Amino acid sequence: MRIRRRICIPLLLAAALPLVPATPDAVAATHRFKPARVVGKVVVYRLPHMRPARIRRALIRARTFHRPVALRRIRRAVRRGVLRTRIVRHARRRSRLVLVTGAASAREPCRAPAGCWRPYADSSPFNRRLPANPRVVPDSEAIVRNLAERPDKVTVGNSGSSWDYSHPVYFSHPEDPEFTLHCYEASWGTCPIEGQQVRVPDRARPAAGDDAHMTIVDRGSGWEYDLYKVRSKPAGGGTLEFRWGGRTRLDGPGNGSAATASGFGNLAGIIRAPELQAGEIRHALFMVVQCSSGTTVFPATGGAGSRCSDTGGAAPMGARFQLDMSDAEIDSLPAPAWKKTILRAMARYGMYFGDTGSGGWGIQMESGETYTSFGRPDALVTFAREAGALAWEGDYVFDIGSGIDWRSRLRVIDPCEARGDC
Repeated sequence: MRIRRRICIPLLLAAALPLVPATPDAVAATHRFKPARVVGKVVVYRLPHMRPARIRRALIRARTFHRPVALRRIRRAVRRGVLRTRIVRHARRRSRLVLVTGAASAREPCRAPAGCWRPYADSSPFNRRLPANPRVVPDSEAIVRNLAERPDKVTVGNSGSSWDYSHPVYFSHPEDPEFTLHCYEASWGTCPIEGQQVRVPDRARPAAGDDAHMTIVDRGSGWEYDLYKVRSKPAGGGTLEFRWGGRTRLDGPGNGSAATASGFGNLAGIIRAPELQAGEIRHALFMVVQCSSGTTVFPATGGAGSRCSDTGGAAPMGARFQLDMSDAEIDSLPAPAWKKTILRAMARYGMYFGDTGSGGWGIQMESGETYTSFGRPDALVTFAREAGALAWEGDYVFDIGSGIDWRSRLRVIDPCEARGDC
């Protein structure tokens, strides 16, 4: 029997292409330089005047010798007009310094992942679909009654404003400036990523809301770095200061970080514009509730966030909610396609309570800062405009809550389903 596998073609193409998009500004030119002189073991290359920012790659090459030169080093050498370096004896006079240049431009952090891309392992609790009849916690009805009647509307277009509490994501590149991570909150103990070094796009910015989240994805090492309350990010590298943070593996379960109350990775459950465009979300959603019971359940690994004054019927941090509706029921709703995409994710994968916040309860979409910090249009705004979402004071509103009896259709799933040991 032949088994057909769904393959994410856009993602495979993105993986095969370079991280920097091919644009007219990035057209490369190659320059080769012979040694100006050899002094003992040191070879000297004279460099012409050029803009250091134009240099994309540098290497020293001979017939049997090939060595890359760090961009930071070659750019310093260009400013001085000379590069001095040690080379093995047989290659000194025959070597060539090769520089690959392109027009200086605001480089993208990466080629954006396709709509079918999702972080973390397939076995992650965020990526496993719920069974047809999942186990429900005994106090499910009481917890649902404790929530607001319907989820909050989601407003997009607020990047750069104090209303942006989401998690901007930046995919680092080997040419990006290097930063040393520093947690300034000393009273909380030992920060798990204190002193670690990571490359971050120079134009990357944290969300402008009070939480000032920032997420850096290092695809080379496979780590996701999650930062909370970023307060200082100097241009060109240096010390990146934030109140607290952590990291989690891109191929791991997606928890165990330290930038949200639950300990979820900042990528966990965030709805991205490419997913809405593709019409399918293949993971659970990130849920924000006003307050918690003061306890946690798997997959939460952090604290419990803001505790309710009356914890009776309050949800524990990490609780998994599910919209109890079939695909057929969702498809029959008189609702726009984008809304059905989100509702299907709520039904198939659920929503994990990941943080506390003001208001009732709701879900999180990606921060427009991911795009606007690089001078690009906010992809969610572009999608909302094309999808006919409600325009309000220059922003766009996704009304997720209308048309559903949430009190009767929402339920809380036993944590054993997330652990896989029911």
